[in-house]
Amino acid sequence: MKRILILLISLFAAFPLCAQQTLPPDLMSMSVAEFRRMKAEQMWQDYPKFEVRVGYSGFPIADIISYGLGNNGEIAIFPDRNELEDMYAPAEGASYMTGNINAEFSWHIKRWFTLAGGLYFNGMYGSTIDPATSEVISRDRGVTFSFIPTARFYWLNSEKCRLYSSVGLGVMAGGFRDDRYAIPAFQFSPFGVTAGKKVFFFAEYSMGTTYFGGQIGLGYRF
Repeated sequence: MKRILILLISLFAAFPLCAQQTLPPDLMSMSVAEFRRMKAEQMWQDYPKFEVRVGYSGFPIADIISYGLGNNGEIAIFPDRNELEDMYAPAEGASYMTGNINAEFSWHIKRWFTLAGGLYFNGMYGSTIDPATSEVISRDRGVTFSFIPTARFYWLNSEKCRLYSSVGLGVMAGGFRDDRYAIPAFQFSPFGVTAGKKVFFFAEYSMGTTYFGGQIGLGYRF
């Protein structure tokens, strides 16, 4: 019995020495914070440096202000007809917007910072009618393009989920029927999220001249 007890004590005494020999000395002396920092740096070194996105967002504020907006994307246009002859002039019928369809290319410069360039497209279409016969005289089409260079700041980083805020400044130009315009464009997104690694889903809330509200889409990192 005494020999068995001595053998057990010897095994327990030798176990810490074996553990110290199998683990690297730098890992044994590393704090939890240092270990997490090392893992984060390793993740960034292996992380793709570029990404492309395609998404959908709401209606441009400038187009809504210029043409008005009814239900279901209908542009509500109410022409001023003070003169009697205007009552028989060609009338603008109901018109519609597609909402912004966008494509973006991004470059991850640092783990917390990305530069991106986004191109937004909003289509408009409608008709001009004869008020006397209600016949369609012409089909009307228009388009608005916005180019927004964007700075994106990531404040939570993991391998498959990232949270960020972004700000962008660019230009917006287009028109519908006889109207044409070109104005500076500003867009601010206080909150955005990506979920996925190579192929990912993204969603963000944003406000600005290009759109106000939510944006959703898919992206690919490489």
